[in-house]
Amino acid sequence: MHAFDAASGAVVWEDTKGQSFGPTTVAGGMTFNGLALAAAVDVRDAASGTLIRKIKLSIPCWSGIATAGNAIVFGTGTSAQGTRSGIVAYTPDGRQPHP
Repeated sequence: MHAFDAASGAVVWEDTKGQSFGPTTVAGGMTFNGLALAAAVDVRDAASGTLIRKIKLSIPCWSGIATAGNAIVFGTGTSAQGTRSGIVAYTPDGRQPHP
């Protein structure tokens, strides 16, 4: 996982074990990345790369992650594993989503 300065192309921060098949989403000063080799989504501070939260899943997320209000919404499943795939939404502390 790498973050680049858009103006200079310099690496701002990087971390290991952040491989993904879907795009990384940047919103609200955070990055959201579904991990390719683990059933989890990493939420990081966009400026520093510090891991804020690792959301553990029952199946990997190979999709992109959308943000909507206080929620993140994404698909689960892989091209190699078709069972238990679906769409999920997470909010801080499981609170009801709001715009």
